[in-house]
Amino acid sequence: LFGSGTINGSGSGWDTTDYGVTMDGTTGLYISVEDDSTLDLTNSISLCVDIKLDTLAAQHHIIRKHGTTAPYRLTIESDGDITFAVDDSVGGEETVATTDTPISAGTRYNIVAVRNQGTGIMSIYVDGVLNTSTTNSTNALDTSTGELEIGGKTGVASIDGTIYRLALYH
Repeated sequence: LFGSGTINGSGSGWDTTDYGVTMDGTTGLYISVEDDSTLDLTNSISLCVDIKLDTLAAQHHIIRKHGTTAPYRLTIESDGDITFAVDDSVGGEETVATTDTPISAGTRYNIVAVRNQGTGIMSIYVDGVLNTSTTNSTNALDTSTGELEIGGKTGVASIDGTIYRLALYH
């Protein structure tokens, strides 16, 4: 995704040792990927990211499909909890939060958020270990004509840290 994205704002660079994009928490700094039908993940989905945060000062969007609705998003809260949220095509929102084991600044993590449409189960794994799961609707997810936002969004501070790998699967 980074190869086809645009870096918006200033305060970013490349981690040439581990090949990641660094962001410094600047408002308006994020990577945008233009809308494409391949980004409309309407059924079962997996969002995967390797990330290391320098600080946990505020809520930060790791990845978010933007538009009139936000069909899917993966967010780190200011206390280190991870939130995986989806909007289904019926207009409902389902959310999973890892309130039991938050992540910490200064440590690199592999985070995988999975939604199985057939069962309605939404799960978050941290470093390969199931952290939380819940059962929700089996409705298809909403679609959006907005861009995919990585590391932040317009008008909001970006993450303060590094995103090493990012993948979306459906």
